[in-house]
Amino acid sequence: MRRWGLVWVLLLVVTLGLSLPKLIACMEDVDVDAPRAEVDDDDFWEDIEDDEEPATASKSKVSRNLLVQLNDQNSEKILQSNEFVLVLGYASWCRQSAAVMVDFTEAATVLSSKGSPVVLAKIDAIVNQITAGRYKIKGFPTILFFRNGSDEIFPAGLSSDEIVNWIQKQTGHPATTVSSSDEAEVILSKNKTVVIGRFEEFQGSDYEQFLAASMEVSDVEFLRTTEAGAAKAFSAAMADSVPSFGLWKRDEGFETFDGAFNTEDLAAFVNLNKFEVVTQLSSQNVGKIYSSSVKKQVILFGSREEVSAVRVLYKAVAKRFKNALMFVWVDNADEDFAKPMLTMYGIPDDELVVAGFDNSNGLRYVMDAEFNEQNLVTFAEKFVRGNLDLHYKSERIPKENNGDVKVVVGKTFESLVLQSPKDLVLLVHTPYCFDCESMGKAFVKLAKHFKGDSSLIFAKIDASANEHPALKVVNYPAILFYSADGRTKEPEVGYIKPYIKKLVKFVDEQVQRRTAVNSDLSQEDERSETVKEVIIAPDTFIASTITDADSLKVADADSGLKGSFLEVPSPTDPESELIAGTETSAVPPRSQVADASEVVHIVEKENRDREVEESDSSEISHKDEL
Repeated sequence: MRRWGLVWVLLLVVTLGLSLPKLIACMEDVDVDAPRAEVDDDDFWEDIEDDEEPATASKSKVSRNLLVQLNDQNSEKILQSNEFVLVLGYASWCRQSAAVMVDFTEAATVLSSKGSPVVLAKIDAIVNQITAGRYKIKGFPTILFFRNGSDEIFPAGLSSDEIVNWIQKQTGHPATTVSSSDEAEVILSKNKTVVIGRFEEFQGSDYEQFLAASMEVSDVEFLRTTEAGAAKAFSAAMADSVPSFGLWKRDEGFETFDGAFNTEDLAAFVNLNKFEVVTQLSSQNVGKIYSSSVKKQVILFGSREEVSAVRVLYKAVAKRFKNALMFVWVDNADEDFAKPMLTMYGIPDDELVVAGFDNSNGLRYVMDAEFNEQNLVTFAEKFVRGNLDLHYKSERIPKENNGDVKVVVGKTFESLVLQSPKDLVLLVHTPYCFDCESMGKAFVKLAKHFKGDSSLIFAKIDASANEHPALKVVNYPAILFYSADGRTKEPEVGYIKPYIKKLVKFVDEQVQRRTAVNSDLSQEDERSETVKEVIIAPDTFIASTITDADSLKVADADSGLKGSFLEVPSPTDPESELIAGTETSAVPPRSQVADASEVVHIVEKENRDREVEESDSSEISHKDEL
């Protein structure tokens, strides 16, 4: 039994956005000492350019010349001799590294055109293990910012705009000056989202609060102006109001800030309004999305073509719930990012599906109704009010389920497990669990072992693909015993090594507990019954309280056992010391068995135990031979 939390941690890091933005997709820690085939840096760039349009590829070739190539020999000198250095640590085999490299080089071009003092550099962390180890570069891609040789956390996003905006603010340029309407038009043509503040002059309390807010928001460019004409290019209202502040988005226009000029409120306004009405959720912006003050997200899963077909409708509904819900979409073709999310929800990748996620508590929801405007609005309204039913993922219900071990899925857990008319033994497993495979084989043997016991059902459930609020297991594999008589609200849990004898013992103990409870309830009636002793097969004595001798004959016939049932005097009778050469003192106490059906159960148990002893002896002998 082992805990396999790492797999789920990695899954949640991607889906819930809990990782730092600089660690995405190639997130697992990498042993930099492990031998790997080196990939030439030029080959790495050729792979990137092969996937680009000709014009973009040509631009990449120019941009990459602006990046300094670090290695174990020159890294210390370059980092110590420059005031600001932004370093991208990558691995040549990492696809996300290739994607971020494109944005990183574009940022280098923009910063160079602005005369930025920052040096942008790159280092292959697999080839240059000394430098990678010194600065703890383990996940890829990783971006580090060095100020006078000391590394700092890089908290911004990984798009070129986010990199540029953050660097500008760190190097003494928290806001860009716009001096004319022509300059404003150029900025509007190149940007999707900007913040602008208009002031009489660049000083005073309001202006200082504006600059402080700029430093709080790293992923949006802040503009400043004193010119009415420049301000009017963004909003006519700004031309007549000083000071004024607002956020402009290409698809939505200008949003005016009408609160008090203080850092906290200004930053909160930008963070609340900076996202598009509908945003694509990807590995590059997942941290940004989940850091939003809007914690409830409506997520549309589908192919790019499917989403495009319903985008107008989806966007119209999104506008109605602005600032209450964040509407995003996920491209199902983005296998690295979409697949873990689809797995988390347990939904197919070939359908258009609307889901909900509450980032404040991790709860998930799925819209089961047909995709149309009314159903989407209803789903959103219930989501806002907190009236949606929780979603528990489930595999499809199997068409045939007649094996010795029944298959349980999320949708059938209630009916097959919690409402089972018989005692049920459930194996909870996952495909990622080391011991689950061997336990699964042993569990099949266990089910066959108890096949003659009509009071028991054996079943299994894949916990990675199926959920239910009553299924609470943290270690895999787990064996759960659900009693039909409801003696406990929670199932008995067993974390057992996959050895048949131990599994049989666990099941027998649970059955005996149920038998003991039933026996106690009927104890008063038993005292008034006639006690008869029964011999079943040679050398085997079982005490039973039987009121009708015919019951034994029926039990004998139903059981199919070869042993014969013989009525004998009570063992307390001094005249019957020996029967068939066996001492009557070997007879168990009468409270062990409640009725004739239990006689059959105990006889079968004795026979099964003999088989188990032989099976375990055979397994041990086989291991010794190996």
